[in-house]
Amino acid sequence: MKQLENLLNVNLSGLLNPTVLVLAVFLVVPGFIAMKVYDLTTAAERRNFGNSLIEVISFSLINLFLWSWLLLLPFNVEKFPAKHPVWTYLIVVGIVIVSPFVLAILFRKLLDLKLLSNIILDPSPTGWDGFFRKREPCWLLFRLKDEKGTAVGAYFGEESVASSHPNKQQVYVEKLYLVDQGTHEFLNEVDRTCGGIISAEECLYVEIFK
Repeated sequence: MKQLENLLNVNLSGLLNPTVLVLAVFLVVPGFIAMKVYDLTTAAERRNFGNSLIEVISFSLINLFLWSWLLLLPFNVEKFPAKHPVWTYLIVVGIVIVSPFVLAILFRKLLDLKLLSNIILDPSPTGWDGFFRKREPCWLLFRLKDEKGTAVGAYFGEESVASSHPNKQQVYVEKLYLVDQGTHEFLNEVDRTCGGIISAEECLYVEIFK
């Protein structure tokens, strides 16, 4: 029993070693934050971070490399934290939290550039995700799978929300419209409604109008 306690104490003391903690903060946290932010801005399967440790550390190293120029500034690295604790805190927060957050957003925006569209594949897993991620206001015409092929009109605006992969394809539209079932012309807005939720599984197809 004492041997087990001694072993646990040795392991805990090693994990709580300041050097180990600093390495964990700078080599793991930035990559974890960047990947989490990227996943929140891209429709994708839920990531298993246990299997992405190499990617996490790789991005953290890239993040540190981008900030390595700080070491070229004329100040004493060892004495600076004691003399300037506030600045040290701000620098660490900037490198560990703010920088990976901003870099992940910029990288996601970079993938949307038309210049790269012929080089890099769109990371959106479906056309549904690719379109609704843009959050562009539009008119939607849903053709339902019922016997009559009923058409339902809707407006997708700032208050509307669309689900993303891997969830089922559903959309909340803030306005519903009556539609002429012959010509599919939009008529009047449906009275006393706060919009509606429509599932793509219940539709033959969805038409989109500017």
